[in-house]
Amino acid sequence: MTCLNNYIERNTTFTIQKAIALHIFAVSVSNGSGIMTACAQASSFTHFAVEVIRRWAVDVFRDYFGTLSCIEDVTDMSLETELKSSRGRHPKHMSLMTDENFRTDACQYVRENGYIKGKPNLTLDKFVSWVKESWNADVCTSTASEWLHELGFSYKQFSKGVYFDGHERPDVVEDRKKYLATLSSYESRMLMSHSPHPDPSSARPIIRVFHDESTFYSNVDQSFHWSDGTGQVLKQKSLGQAIMVSDLLEEVGGLLEFEGEQARLLLEHQSQGYFTNEMLIVQVHEAIDIFENKYPGAQGIWIFDNAPSHMKRPDDALNPDHMNVKDGGKQPFMMDTWWDGEVQTMTLEDGRQKGMKTVLEERGVNTHGMNADKLREELKLFEVLFPYLHSLTTQMASTHTST
Repeated sequence: MTCLNNYIERNTTFTIQKAIALHIFAVSVSNGSGIMTACAQASSFTHFAVEVIRRWAVDVFRDYFGTLSCIEDVTDMSLETELKSSRGRHPKHMSLMTDENFRTDACQYVRENGYIKGKPNLTLDKFVSWVKESWNADVCTSTASEWLHELGFSYKQFSKGVYFDGHERPDVVEDRKKYLATLSSYESRMLMSHSPHPDPSSARPIIRVFHDESTFYSNVDQSFHWSDGTGQVLKQKSLGQAIMVSDLLEEVGGLLEFEGEQARLLLEHQSQGYFTNEMLIVQVHEAIDIFENKYPGAQGIWIFDNAPSHMKRPDDALNPDHMNVKDGGKQPFMMDTWWDGEVQTMTLEDGRQKGMKTVLEERGVNTHGMNADKLREELKLFEVLFPYLHSLTTQMASTHTST
């Protein structure tokens, strides 16, 4: 069957799969199988339909070989009757869906852009535009819809169901490994509830302190009660008044408190609003004082989750979202930063604020032709954003470790 090697003109997935299908067909016919039987066998090993393989066989052996003489010991010559006029009956182009790279990229694009909070959801027109821009292929919306269904996606209304929080995403797994490795490095010095005596040869003992917040509603009560069946208990339709609780728990003694003092913060949702970063900083300072009085000489590892109120930047932090393209104008004054080992000021000599173009050009970036979105993207790639909780961690760094 070496004659089939001449038929592979391009090294593509589609061409290779087509050649494999024709090879299986030719071998099956050589072994005495009928035309349709050979096509069915070739179809079972590839994703092509039986009729498509039959048409290919007719066209290939007619156009390239003229007869079936390249197939040794052919016993079923009924294919010769197909070699009359089959031009135009074979598929004239390959589908992108046969390319595994396209399928992978398409799935990733839809998962990342199907729903983004605060932005319009992905539409078929946007997907068609992505196919055109990324793969230089023109498709209609109906074809795009068929492709998305074939890839396992469906267009449906939002409803309650199982929530996937992304705990197994590669970046989350990597961050979790770093977090656990950091905690493990302090383990020999830790005071724990099950082992309150650390290694006596180690330095200052360490106690982990966890921060958490919860909301409690007045009308959320027990779901079951004893009833004689003669009446129906009417429950309140609303959840009722809410109270938000922010507190800290330490590894050894539970809730962080000492001699009647505690850093717990209570907030009535309806009248006092939500927790803010300023409230958190005040609470943590009070908690540090309680911790040091309760465990003199010990060191605390303070652990917070990624709630928005825990991630506020300082008012003068570097934030491209608040910067103008040009210098001056209505944009906040920001703290100086550094670049390539040198201080980079964020104000001009005349006192005006620097714009994004000036900051990037000082860093050697050619900003010609860049719009505001592109400039902002470049700034974020340069990591000009100031670390979260900078003001809090700076004040705690001298005596405590923040994680």
